Amino acid sequence: MSGTSNQTGPGSFALSLVRDDLIYRLQRRIGLIPAEGSGMVRRAVFWSLLAWLPIALWAWYNGRALPQAGSEPLLAHFGIHVRFLVAVPLLIFAEAPAQGVGMRLLPYLCGPECCRIRSCRASVPYAPTLPGCAMPRFPGSPSSPWSSPS
Repeated sequence: MSGTSNQTGPGSFALSLVRDDLIYRLQRRIGLIPAEGSGMVRRAVFWSLLAWLPIALWAWYNGRALPQAGSEPLLAHFGIHVRFLVAVPLLIFAEAPAQGVGMRLLPYLCGPECCRIRSCRASVPYAPTLPGCAMPRFPGSPSSPWSSPS
């Protein structure tokens, strides 16, 4: 685990939106994320059931899971089931595309002054060779085309 954020190369986790933060390390420590791979299916099932199962068990215990006369059953609330059994896994499965897009966009968000920083250069080896700077320029800033000559 140590040194994960200092790796270079295509599998680098440096400056990641979804890897090597506190929750990621906690999931790795308890075994939800294996040493190799991301364990997406395992995490999707775990977090979905962790969110949905207590509600379902409580409704079953109180007799509100199945339709009865004069009660509002849990099975009638489709929004709860969709949120926890569909949306939570979709958010977990979206981590991989978010990581890929983030690493592709990083050189465009990282200006030339940032690319001189060792950590940025280590995470995106091709960033210093980009020809221009995609950082926004605002009126009045020193490098702005709208700034008045001094």
